[in-house]
Amino acid sequence: MEPRRLLPAAAAWFCAAACLPAQSQVSPADRALFEGSSSTNYPLGRHDCRLQTLHDDIGQARQIQGHAYRRDAINLRDTLAAWQTDLEVTLSVSPRTAQQASATFADNVGTNPIVVLPRTRVSFPATQRPAAAPASDFAFRIPYATPFAWPGGGATLCIDVSVSGNLTASGPNRNFTAYLDAHELAADGTCVQPGYRFGQGCAAAGASRTHTAVLELIQGPGGLDLGITSRDGVPSATGNPAFTAVIVGLAVAPVTIAWKTECQILPSLDASVTLTGTNDQNGDWVGTVQGLSALPIGQPLQVQLASGQLAGTADLTLSDASVLVAPPLGPAPRSVARVAAGSDRTSPTGAVSFSVPVVELF
Repeated sequence: MEPRRLLPAAAAWFCAAACLPAQSQVSPADRALFEGSSSTNYPLGRHDCRLQTLHDDIGQARQIQGHAYRRDAINLRDTLAAWQTDLEVTLSVSPRTAQQASATFADNVGTNPIVVLPRTRVSFPATQRPAAAPASDFAFRIPYATPFAWPGGGATLCIDVSVSGNLTASGPNRNFTAYLDAHELAADGTCVQPGYRFGQGCAAAGASRTHTAVLELIQGPGGLDLGITSRDGVPSATGNPAFTAVIVGLAVAPVTIAWKTECQILPSLDASVTLTGTNDQNGDWVGTVQGLSALPIGQPLQVQLASGQLAGTADLTLSDASVLVAPPLGPAPRSVARVAAGSDRTSPTGAVSFSVPVVELF
C-alpha cells in the first residue's frame, strides 16, 4: 500500500477539522470528528439521576447557549424512539480539574453556579442509525433559558444535570437504553476506536449464524494495534484446522464469490494477511494484532475477515465489514470526568468515571 495514496484522505480530515463551526465546542475535544469508544445512558436514559461532567478543554471565553448529545453509531442499528426528559441544568466554573473530580457533588460546583435551565420537560427526537460514525449532528439538544458566560483562561466547566423523570415509548419514569455516544479516556492517552460495521457476512456450511466481526483500532503511546473479535467463521476440526485472514481496502468494491454466491468480499483488495493461530471449534478467533504501521490521523480503511480451511471441506466464510479510522492519542492527563448517581438525584455523592458522554456546547 503506497503512502502517497493515503494523503488525500488525511488532508480531507484536517480540512474538515479546520472547517468545524467556530461557535460550537465538542468535549472531549478530540471526539469532534471521531466516534466515541462506548455508549452511555447517562443522563438521558435515566428517570432519577444526577450527572456532573467536568471539562478542562472548553477553551476561549464565550457565551454557552446550551449543550447537546449525539447518538451512538456503533451499538444500535434500529430506530431509537422519541422521548421526553424532565431535567434541570446548572453550570459553574469548577474549583477542581477533571483529574481531581470528587465523588461528592458539592466539591465540584463553583462558587457562583448558574441554573441555566430551570426544571422543565425537554423533548428529544426519534433517530435512525447514523449513516457513518460519528453521527453528523448532535441531535439531542438542550437549549438553556439563561446563557452562561464562560471565562476561558484554562478554567474547568462543571455541567450539572438533574433528571426528575421521563416519558418514553414504554411509559413514564422508565430507565431505558438511550445510546448516547460516549468515550473512555485512558490515563496514558490510549484511544480505542471502534469500527462502523456494515454489510452482511455469510455462514459456514451447515451453520445457521453468519460470520460476524467486531474490529477496533487501538492507538497507544507505543503504536497502533488492531483488536479482532471474529465469531462463527469456519470451525476447526480434528486434522482440518481453519484459519482467519484480514482483508483491507481503501474503498468499498463488492465482489461476489462465484462458487458461494451468498458471500461477498466488500473492500477493495489492497492488502490481506492471514492471522497467526487457528479458529476454535466454533469458528471463532479473538485477539490483537500488534505493531501495525502508522497511519495518518483520520485515514479510513475498509476491513473484512475471511475464514476457511485449506483441506477437508475447503469451506469459506466472509464476515460483515467495518470502516476503521486511525485515531489520535487522547489527552494525558485526562481532560473530562463524570460523577454519576444513577438512581437518586438527591444523593450527595456519585461514582467518578472517565467514561464520559460526548458533549457539544453551542
